[in-house]
Amino acid sequence: MEALSFCPVCGEPGFTDFLKSKDFFLTQEEFQILECIHCGFKFLNPRPDRTGIGRFYESVEYISHDTRGKNILNSLYKIVRKFSVRRKFKLLKK
Repeated sequence: MEALSFCPVCGEPGFTDFLKSKDFFLTQEEFQILECIHCGFKFLNPRPDRTGIGRFYESVEYISHDTRGKNILNSLYKIVRKFSVRRKFKLLKK
């Protein structure tokens, strides 16, 4: 795990707790989301490092964002993903 001392967006120190979240899908681990007191960016801290992040995707049930399969589940996922990305883009554009 990699603990951050500075905001990954503005580079300033100083965070407040925002929320705790649990990985219900695979590891059952709890994660802490912090909020930067300077720019308001919310981020995971500590976060998995390059060598540890892979274990969160080691499941036959995980659907990659790059899935090219032709089954119904992958097709539905692609539709939902497209809708979700559009909503996120509109939010960011605001």
